[in-house]
Parts: sequence; structure tokens; C-alpha cells
Amino acid sequence: MDDSFAHSLGLLDSQIKESKKGAKTLVLNDRSLLSAYDPKKEAKRIADAISNDTVDVIGLGLGYISFALGSRLGTIITFEGEIERFKQHAPSDIQASIESKIQVFRTNNEIDQSLASLTAQGHAVIVDGSIEAVPTLANDLRTLIKTVIEKPSICIIHLRTAGDVIRSLSAVQAYKRLQPHLHVTYITESPYGELVQLGHGIDEVLEIKKGVNSVSAGLRPLMTFNFSGEKQAVTIADSLNAVWKIGYAQVEDDIALIDERNNEYAIELREIRNRINRYQLYFRIFGLDYSFDVPDLNIPDSDNKLPSDYNVVQFGGGSGLAVWDAKKIDPETIGQAIQQHGSIWIAVGGENERHIAEKIGISDKHNLCGRTSFTSLASIIKGAHLYLGHDSGPTHLAAALNIPTVCLFGFTSPILNAPIGPNVTVVQSDIPCAFKGCPVACPDLTCIMNYEVETIISAIQLSLSQDIKSKLDSASSLRKLGMKYFLPQQPSEDSDPLRNLMDQEPSLGMPNDLALSLTREWVYTTER
Repeated sequence: MDDSFAHSLGLLDSQIKESKKGAKTLVLNDRSLLSAYDPKKEAKRIADAISNDTVDVIGLGLGYISFALGSRLGTIITFEGEIERFKQHAPSDIQASIESKIQVFRTNNEIDQSLASLTAQGHAVIVDGSIEAVPTLANDLRTLIKTVIEKPSICIIHLRTAGDVIRSLSAVQAYKRLQPHLHVTYITESPYGELVQLGHGIDEVLEIKKGVNSVSAGLRPLMTFNFSGEKQAVTIADSLNAVWKIGYAQVEDDIALIDERNNEYAIELREIRNRINRYQLYFRIFGLDYSFDVPDLNIPDSDNKLPSDYNVVQFGGGSGLAVWDAKKIDPETIGQAIQQHGSIWIAVGGENERHIAEKIGISDKHNLCGRTSFTSLASIIKGAHLYLGHDSGPTHLAAALNIPTVCLFGFTSPILNAPIGPNVTVVQSDIPCAFKGCPVACPDLTCIMNYEVETIISAIQLSLSQDIKSKLDSASSLRKLGMKYFLPQQPSEDSDPLRNLMDQEPSLGMPNDLALSLTREWVYTTER
């Protein structure tokens, strides 16, 4: 019994009959799939109507169209099982002429991927008449060809959270710059669609409700890039039926990173996913080298009547008290620090943080907790002199807006979660368990209790310092207080990046950098 792929689809159900001109042809239920009069002449007419230098053919049939293309024939995409019928019934001269161009595939996915790759190279692609034995298959193949040529598209899936969605935008925009012809659809959960819409280069945003497991994105996408490692996102990715799936997917009983373009690369992704910042991981899922560029965002001017010079602070995290209570630094300590620093401070965050800001002493007109959309929040932060917050969505937004940003980390890992931007200073207690990141808060919360008013003041000063002496003074103060800090584009494993930069300067001979060399001598002299 024939259990080939072609037979299972019904491609071999047609009968071999003789045409009026004597050549063999294909007929199914008295319907001719190839010409009943002269299939060779029909094939030549079809071939002559195509002007492309390279033409690929889907389906082998009896080889008439492929043979008629002559030197212009590229690849013949065949279904497993077709070649046996071809060898038995096709003329010997046709067999000898085209057999080197035949590629046999065993699954629909393999067929689709090969077809999409060839079409993307600018080849003309035609469907052999034998495929009409299965009209649904023929229609799907023609639709895929149309999709690749007329409106090639990709879908990005990242359901939550605000910080992760923000960190993904730079990678999406970088990929769009390399493939400007692609239609980019970004699928996210409410309310994060508003954040995505701030980014340039994203053609369509689909915002779904919680619990939705399938999405229609118009024409079939070439690729889905799933950045979300939860079951709901995997189910949505499956529902899109993309030609290639990249990112998180169901692998046996687990959810793991895959890349249908390159399985070896997928293995590499799995090895590095818990060792780099998610911002970097998104670039790697696209197959791109990452930079530390902020996303290109379109932020309107704020409608709020804001002071001419102000700072922004978030005392907690907008995701909910149950999640964030254990993670946030003591609000009163932050409140004392910003009072000591001076200037005007505007509080932002969720409605559940409003009472915290009131307790700290933020005036009602400057207490905007629960009063902002993501767009208005971005407008407020964009005009600030400084932003101070935790590992939360608004902090990632401030970093993306290139505002001097101080991020106070507790027990979440800065390796994976630090906000990315050229003006970010991340501070954390210098204890190994905090740096590694804890899945749940320990009873002692030493990493959070270590924060003092002076710690936050020194972190602010480090972020705002314009000269190397001020930076070193602030950095030295933080180290004495038992804190470590990370500056932009420095490795997360580096506990004291400024010190390491200075240590690269030779103690004897010509310096590599005169300013750093002099600073090195000043630091060591001061310490002595």
C-alpha cells in the first residue's frame, strides 16, 4: 500500500490516460488536469508566457512544464511519492532532462519553506497542473506565492509586560530596517498595544484581551517571532500558521526556543537565554547582532501643565501590590532621598501607588499615579531632568527615552532585566544572591534593606555627574555603602566598571588615555 506523502494528500488519485495527440496526460473524475488534446503544446504555451530568467515549478506531474522551460528551469518542488509515478510514465527524454532539478519533500511545512525561500529570491513560481487533483492544496500554494510576492509579512508576539515590550522595540525596528519591504504586525496583550504604537516601523498592532488563544493577522505570515515564553503566546503563534516559527514554541513537554530556519542556532539561543539581558535576546532571536541603541519612538508633547525643570519618581511598580511589595525599596527612604536632593519631583505609577506618593509628601498636582496613559507617561518622562525608579515598566520607558535614569534593583537580576539606554545607572546590593536573581523573596530581604538615603543620593549623583572626578566620588561612596553599580554598555558581571577601565592604564610608560591615567593616580593617591 502506498503511504507516501503525495498519496496521503490525494495527488496520486488521478489516472494516466492517452491524449488525442498520443502523449500521456492526467485525468481525475473525467476532469483533465493536463491537456486532453496535447499536454506538451499546453506546457510550451505556459512556459512561453513567463519572461523570468529562473522559474521554479511546484509539483512534478509528468514533467511537461518543467521540460518546456528548458535552461530557465530552476527547482522542481516535489511531494514524496510523485517521482515513482514520474519514472513509470514520463517520457525518457523528459526524465533525463529534468531529474537533476528535482527536490523531494515529505511534509507541507518543508514544501512551504522551500517555496517561500525561492519566491523571496525573485524567482517566478508556477504550479504544475497535477496539483489540481487537490484544489485546496493548489489554492493554498498560490496564496502563499501571492503572500511572498505582494505582501510579505511577519508577526511579533510579546504579550507582556510593559518593560519587556519596550525592550523588544529596538530589535523589531532593527529587523525592519534590514527588511523594509516586510509588513510587521506586533501582537500584544491589553494595555501594552499603546506602547508598541509609539514605535516607528511597526505597520500594525493587534492588542488582544487576556485569555485569547488565536489571532487572525490577514494573509499567512512568512515568520512568527514569539518573544513570550508562556502557553498562551505559543498557542497564538501556532494559530497563525507561519511558514517559519522562531522564538518560544512547544517542544515535546516543554516550552523552549526554536528557529525553523536553523536548528543549530536554536540550540545556541537556549544556551544563552538565561545569561543575557532580554533586550539582547530579542536581537539574537532575529539573528541580529545587538547594539545598545534606544528605540525610535514618536512621543507627543505633554498635555499636563508641567514645571520647566522637574524630575520623575516611581515609588513602587504598577503591576500590582501582590507582586511588587516584596521588590520595591522602602518608599520612605526614597522620599527622604528626593527631599534631600531637592528640585521638583513628579510621581508616576499605578493607582495603587497614589497613596504612597501622598504619604511621602508629593503634592496633588505633582502626584500623577493612576492618571496617565502610556502615551502621556512617555510625554511626562521625556521632559524630565532625571528619572528614579525600580525594575518596572516606567523605568524601562525612561531608559528608552534616553533620560538620565537611576534604577534601584532588589533581588531581580540586572543581567536579565536591567533597562537599556545610554544614560542608565543600575544600583544593587553587592551580595551574590541578589545579583543572580531570586525566584521568590527571601524572608530577610537583605538586598532591599541595604538601601539608605545616602545610597540613593550617591546613585543620583553618579547618574548626573558630568566630570570624571564627580563620577569617581559618587562611585566610591556607593562601594563603601555595600552597593555595586552598572553603567551603560558595561558587562553586567563587572562589579566596578570605572575601576576596571582605570586598571587598564599602565603604571609605567606612555598612557593609553591621559585623562584615565591621571585619574588612576588620583584615585590611588586618595585611597592611600
